[in-house]
Parts: sequence; C-alpha cells; structure tokens
Amino acid sequence: MDLTVDDLVTKFRYPGVRRAAQRFGFEMPETSDEERFAIPMSSLPRDANPEPLCDSCQGMTMDSLQGDTGYQHSADLEDLIRSARSCPLCSLMETQICTAVTFHAQRQVRFTDTREAMDAFARITAIEELFVAKPTRIILKVEDRKPTDGFSTLVIGTVLYSLVPGVKAFASHLGRLILHNDTLDSPQPLRPRGSDQDIMNRLGAWLSKHEPREPHGDKGPKGSPLPTRVLDLGETREGDMEFLESDLFLLETSGRHGRYITLSYSWGGYRDTRTLKDNYNERLDGIQFKLLPVVFAQAIRITRAMGIRYLWIDALCIVQDDAEDWRIEAGRMSDVYWNCVCRLAITDSKDPTEGFFPPREYPSVRVPHLKAPKPLSGIDGLLGDSYMTKTEEGRLVLREKMREFLSLGRQGHIGIQLESGEHLGNRAALAMPAEDVPDGYGSNEGALGNICRDGNTLRKLPSSSNHDSTSDEPSDESLTRSQHHQSRNTSNEDAATSKMIDEIMTSAWDTLEDDIQSSIQETVDEATPQAYLTIPRSYAVDVDRGHLNTRGWVLQERLLAPRTIHFTRYHIYCEDTHDICGEDWVCRYFTWMSCIYKTTKHSQVDLFPERSSFEADADPDGEIWRQVFNNNKPDEQHDDSPWLTIAANFSKCRLTYDSDRLAAIAGLVNKKQMHPQSPQLNGRNFCGLWEQTLHMDLAWISRKGESLEYLHKLNLPSWAWISYKGPVSFVREPRAARKAGTPRRLPESEFHLVEADVPSLTAPVPFAKPASITLNVTLRRMQSISAAISSYGTEQRSRKDLAKTSPFDFDPRTKTLPTPLAAVTDCQELYNESKKLIGFVSFDDGTHPVGDLFCAHLSTLKDEAMAAARQELSKPGVDAVDLGDYQRPILAYALVLTRLEKDIYRRVGLAEVNYHWMTSGDRRKVRLL
Repeated sequence: MDLTVDDLVTKFRYPGVRRAAQRFGFEMPETSDEERFAIPMSSLPRDANPEPLCDSCQGMTMDSLQGDTGYQHSADLEDLIRSARSCPLCSLMETQICTAVTFHAQRQVRFTDTREAMDAFARITAIEELFVAKPTRIILKVEDRKPTDGFSTLVIGTVLYSLVPGVKAFASHLGRLILHNDTLDSPQPLRPRGSDQDIMNRLGAWLSKHEPREPHGDKGPKGSPLPTRVLDLGETREGDMEFLESDLFLLETSGRHGRYITLSYSWGGYRDTRTLKDNYNERLDGIQFKLLPVVFAQAIRITRAMGIRYLWIDALCIVQDDAEDWRIEAGRMSDVYWNCVCRLAITDSKDPTEGFFPPREYPSVRVPHLKAPKPLSGIDGLLGDSYMTKTEEGRLVLREKMREFLSLGRQGHIGIQLESGEHLGNRAALAMPAEDVPDGYGSNEGALGNICRDGNTLRKLPSSSNHDSTSDEPSDESLTRSQHHQSRNTSNEDAATSKMIDEIMTSAWDTLEDDIQSSIQETVDEATPQAYLTIPRSYAVDVDRGHLNTRGWVLQERLLAPRTIHFTRYHIYCEDTHDICGEDWVCRYFTWMSCIYKTTKHSQVDLFPERSSFEADADPDGEIWRQVFNNNKPDEQHDDSPWLTIAANFSKCRLTYDSDRLAAIAGLVNKKQMHPQSPQLNGRNFCGLWEQTLHMDLAWISRKGESLEYLHKLNLPSWAWISYKGPVSFVREPRAARKAGTPRRLPESEFHLVEADVPSLTAPVPFAKPASITLNVTLRRMQSISAAISSYGTEQRSRKDLAKTSPFDFDPRTKTLPTPLAAVTDCQELYNESKKLIGFVSFDDGTHPVGDLFCAHLSTLKDEAMAAARQELSKPGVDAVDLGDYQRPILAYALVLTRLEKDIYRRVGLAEVNYHWMTSGDRRKVRLL
C-alpha cells in the first residue's frame, strides 16, 4: 500500500508534523481524527443490536461465498421477499436488487417492487437471447478480486440460461453489497438512525460546525438580509416537542436581517395552500401547521429543530396569482439562495404531499459470523516489508511521499507561505501543462532542466536561474490551462520544498519509530473487527439522478446555496463548498474511505467556483483542503468551461412553464457577474451566452439521437441554445476521446462582435422585439449537402487512413485525431463544388431548411505539436521556440445560417468544415436574429 497524506496524518507522529507545517503557514487539523468526520464523533449514533438474521443469512460462510459456485441464499425470489420482512440483511439485498435493475433498465423512476424489477430484468436479458431460470435462485458470491482499501464486494446474482446451443448456464449479478469491517481504515458502517430527534440533532451539529463565521454568512444575531417575505417559525424552544408543530405566520421582512433556510422541492402540479391575493392578509396573522402539506410540515419541524427561526418556501412566500410580485421575486431569487444558511432539498418526493423525513431505514447490517478483510496497518502496510529491515529505506520513502504532498503547492493547488516571504503556488505565468511534460522534464534532473511557457514561446531556463516567474505576463492563449496548472520556478521552489521537508522530518522522525512500534502493538492488541454488509451509497445516483434535479429551477438553487441537506429516498447527504458527506459522516476531502461513492459532475466546486471563492474569505483553512481535493483530481476530470456544462445540464431539465427559461438561470448569471475573479468579469450575457466566450457558447448542437424544438412563442433568438427545448452539447473540446497526455487546445475565435441588442434575463418573456447580435465574420455559401445522415466515424479507421479520407487537416508531428461532428451528433455531409467531402452539418431541429444556406466562420481548432517543440528546444544553442510554428489549424466551426433579408440571417445549425475552404469566403457584417 502506498503511503498517502492520510497515512501521514493518522499513522505517524501527528503533533510534530503539524507544528513543523504550521511554521510555514500551513494549517492542519488539531488532531489526526478531528476532520475525518463531518460532525464530532461523540454525536454519531451508537450501533444498536441488529435484528436476528434469517437461517439463510446465518448459514453463509466465507468459504461458501468465495467458492466457485457461490452460496445459494434463496431457492427463489419469493423466498427472499418473505424473509426480507423480518431479516435486515434480506431487506438490504431486496433494496439493492431494485436499485441495480433500475439502472440496468435505464429508468428515471426507481423500482420499489422487487417482482416488478425482476420482470424488467427478465425482459432486458431476453433481448440478448438469455432468460431467467424459474424458480429464480438468489446466489451470493464474493467478487473474484483481491480485497483493497479494507473491503470486498459481495455480488447478488441469479442464474441465466442462454438460447444459444452449447452455452452453459451462468450467474448474472443483480447488485452488490460492500463487505467490510468497522475500523477507521475501512468504509464506515451506516449506523441505525435512532429517533427523528436524534437525526435532527446530528443535522444541527453538522450545520453548526460548517456554517461559516464572519465576514460572509454572518453567523450571529444579525445574519444575512432576509428575503421579502419569510415564514416566522418563532423563537427556538429546546426540548419543547409541541413547539416543532406549532402554528406560524408569514412575515414581511422590510429590510431585516436574520438566519433562514430555503426549501427546494417538486411542485408536481400541486396548487393547494398557496399564498394568494385573497389569503395574503390572513397569513400575515397566522398559518395553521396542521393544514400544511407534509413536505412543508416536515421542513418546518427540521428548521425549528436546527435552531433556525425563518424558513423560505416559494409557494408560501411569493403571491402566486400576482404576476408582478412573481416577476420581482424571481429577479431576487439569486439572493434568496445565496444568503440562506442552508437549503433543504427534497429529492424524491413528486409533490408536497409525499413525505421525505426520515428516509427509509437502511443501515449497515452486522454479520457476526463473518470475518471481513482487515486492511494493512502499521508500518508494514505503509512502507512494505523493507522497512523492518532497512529503516533508512523507509525514511527515504516517507521523504519522497512528503515531497509529493508538498508539490501540491508548486502546482498552485495549495499555497504555502515560507518564513522568507516567498509564496509557493498561485503564480501568474503559465509553466508547461503537467500533461505535456514527460518524465524527467521540469526538474534539475531533466534533459532540459527548467522549461517555461511564456505567452506563445517555449523557453529554456538555466537550472541555477533566479528568474522570477511572477513577473512573466501570460498571453490570453497561455491562460487557457492556467486554471489548473500555475507556473513555478522549479529550482527555487525545489530548494524551498527540500528545506520544508528537512524541518518537518527533523521534528517528526526522531519519535517516529517509537510511534510506529506502538501502532503495530495496538494493531496486534485490538479486538477482531466486526464484519458489516452495506449498500454502496452513491451521491451521483441518489442526488444527481433524483427527481428534484430534473427540474430546471433547481440547478440554480443547487449551485447558489452555501450548503444543502439532500433528503433522498434512502439516505441523507450534507453538502457545502468543502465537502459532501453521507450518513457515515466521513469527510470526502480528508479521506475517501467511506460507504458512499461521491463523484458527481454537478458539484458546486466544479461548476460554480465563484461560490467557493466567496466562502474561502470566511474559512481560508477549509479552502486549502478543498483545493487539495479538487486540484488533485485527474486532469481529464477538470472542466475548462464550467458554464457550458451548466448550460448542457440545464438543457436536460424540465420546466413547467417555458417562459421561465431565462429567469431560471438569471441568478447564476447575476452572481457570476458580481464575482471579482470571475472569467466573465464585467462581461455581458446574451440569453445565457457570455460575450468573452461567445465563439464557444454559440457552438452548440443537439445530442446524438435527440432533436430540438424551437420555442417560437417566446420570440427568443435562434442563435441561443436556451431558445430550444431539448438537450444540447457543446463542441468546445471535440478531442476529449484523445489519448491522455495530448494537448487539448480550446477553439480560437474568428469573428468580431460589432453590436448586441439583447434584453436582460429578467425581461418579460416572450420578448417584445427580436434579440440580435451583429458579427463581422467570414461568410461562405454552402454548395451540396447529403440527404442521409452521415455514418462517418473514427472507431475502426487508422490515422493513416483518416489522413487520406478526412475532410480536415492533420499535423504529421502529432498523433492526435479530431473527433468528427458526425461521431457526436446526427449530421449530414457537406461537399464543395467538386463534390469533395469538406465537412459535416448538424441542423438544430433535425430538418434540412429550404433555400440558400451559408457558413459563418465561428472558430478554429488548432493542433499543438509540443513534442516537436520540445525536441527543437533541446538542440544546442536554442533557448526559445515560437510555438506559433507548432500550432496548425485542423478544422473550422461555422454557424449555419439562412438569409431572411439583406445582411439579416437566422441560425439553423452548426457545421464542422475544412479550414481552408472556410477561410476563402468573404468577410462581411451580418445581423443574427
């Protein structure tokens, strides 16, 4: 097992390491276990004695589970269903079967009936000429792989038979459970929740620990500005259970400040108990708790239990039959969520009449007669057998791992302030992207010593250079990857890192051996850990795919709120700008060893970093940990254009009223424009498209196999993706399927924005007059377009073959291939006057318009031959290389336009065309409606 930062914190002489690190301005938790859990360990529920297991569950052994045929748990499905009524482990398996089949069937709505789920599974397998045996045996088997990270996987399966002659029966998995122990180094068991009050106490403890202090969040009597109206729940009365369900009233805040919670839920056509003109004055006097729907009532109980006086619910705090009041309050929505203490998200309730609290009880199940794999512990597990015989080798390994940890500072991932005043990380100029630097480069041991990318120049730096990289001013092009790869003067910083390591090692190593031996002895002495079976919880499944997050308004609410408690069908997740933890309460940024899989493409830290930056002002130490987590992710998981990911996610969501499309993202735009470090600083937004990145924001297409519907009644512009109903994608990075480590340049703009006449996002919809942008752009008439959808692709074709047949250019110095538009969306082929293939056209609504069509040059995609540039730089006497000579245009993106009248056009699609064909058109000014 490799040594990690977590091992340093939990296994070694923590106080010494912490004190040494603090001398350099790097704050670490007070104790090694302090930050492992999102709430104090003392507030975690105790493990109650589980209900007795059935005979089948008690009969399984590790030998039977690891055998070739596995362990036959149930003779048929009905046997499992009957047993699940009283056996907690059978209940766990039944739930997991429903969950797994839901995703086999790619359903939006989760199966809750096991028989229905198995019928669907039988239909799925029948398509593949397989059928489920009757009776349906349930088989359990430990997955055939070496246990890692303290747990094994127990597969739940059944028997399938093939209709193909000669193919034997085999087992197919219906789901998985985690088999693990209860040590700190393994996933944490999900303890029984206890009473409703116990749950609310733990949620209150999480909120108290994670709510920021001054200046942002104003944790104190004053609080943040309250929305126009809130529900006043009364002064908190601890221990008064009747208070939780007492009456309340609607309050006109008149500029007051306070701490309040917001509620996100699905309306589902619900229309009762809304605040209307007729009952408005009555609600200022009081609202009866017993008359509220269950979702509102449960939200009120939770808010009161957590010690918060005010609650905001749109149905009750906005006058629903007053169009002017709705318009005003919709414009303030960003502040409503931005300033709240916390947001309660009711993920699976279809409308306010479906309760959510507490979620169905599904703790881990302790299996006393099984022995779960025990993770390696002590120094044997950390450094391997060599340590016990070669202490110096162990010391070298520790030193190297600590160097890796501290190198986060060099890469701009964390900031480490030295006593000398020098600051590692967060440099302004861009060094070589890490993905482009082969082993040995960028250090004194490399063939080139230090290399730096200065604007459009690759420059060689002497190994002893005192060059101050902070003085380099990067060009716009060089900043493309600067979000994740900050510059560094390697020789100076290597010396500073070595100095820091030396001091930490000096402080910590003297007592390290004694601590290690004590740790080993404690490991020997500790009792045999208990074995547990746990459903592998998934934030990405439970939250991202939950019913609530299919709604258009919710994406904005989710990204703007400082923290959210997600109530899903089976589980509660707590999220803030630093962390997502489930009811195992393990912090993801401190250790990933948890019972829940937390990866998501919708996290606030990725899609809306502006929120995290504001929070960092209030909690700089937490921001350091967040940066370590976020920037230590694989490079391919970084998003260079998070706004386009927001747009693509929003396009997949549903809205009850199409006229809400602009208002539902207006809050995000407003907060982005307010942020002092936003890439869109002082930039204009045109119906969801940013002025600074307009060449990428305009390059949207329908997703493959999907069609878009233009919403004519809204009078929105044809060039804006938000004017269409249906999921869109963006072609800012068509080379995402390239081999890792290749350059991934963003397209470069090829037009000039002359004028924009576009109403704000808060303007009434439909627009009173057409919105337009005027571009100075290269325009060329299109000649011939195929009638059939193109089947052109790269899957089975060699690069040599593609270089001959592709309509695009190839740089022979690189090994990368542009992914054709035809591979990611439904396209028709475009030909020139000589009937030669020159590109592909994707029509927005899937139909070929009648009349003349034109291509307007939107952007150019270039390849970058960095290997060749580095090779040139390595030659004697060559100190700098102009990268312009190693950046070759390979294709052009173009808007597909139809002419309405002279110089006035309408968008009908997007094209990917040959660069030389596109650039031989005429430059002119066009107005797009």
